[in-house]
Amino acid sequence: MIHEHVTATTIVKGNAKDIFSMWSHYELFPQFIDGISLVSRTDDITSHWEIKTLFDKTIKWTSIITERQEDKLIAWESVGQDIKVKGHTTFTQLLQNETELTVYIEYSHSYGLLAELVLEYLDDPQEKLEHAIEKFKEYAEGTIALPGAQEFAAV
Repeated sequence: MIHEHVTATTIVKGNAKDIFSMWSHYELFPQFIDGISLVSRTDDITSHWEIKTLFDKTIKWTSIITERQEDKLIAWESVGQDIKVKGHTTFTQLLQNETELTVYIEYSHSYGLLAELVLEYLDDPQEKLEHAIEKFKEYAEGTIALPGAQEFAAV
């Protein structure tokens, strides 16, 4: 079994409550995370995720929220798959109406076709994660608009 992890941090203009609320609408992730083609919420703690690989193969998994501390932390893990993914995102309120957003993702796998396809997608997971949170930052700060995001606007 192979275990790997990545971490990325950025500072987002806005208070932790609003940034947490925006991040909680992970149905929007496919609009700013390359490769994720679908995220759908099944219930309050369960969601369905899909990614496309270079060979146009779709990899699907289910994720559950394992811990949620309002405006501070969201932790999750995949369930029932050969590839295990878990992680957490923290939201730290800073001075000057800024929030430190830190994402930690850990994944483990055995070798096999499915693992190879996911690893292909995760070619440079650190770079992909950094790019994803920078795109989220642009969305959260209002420098890019995401189609459909207005229905999830922070309250």
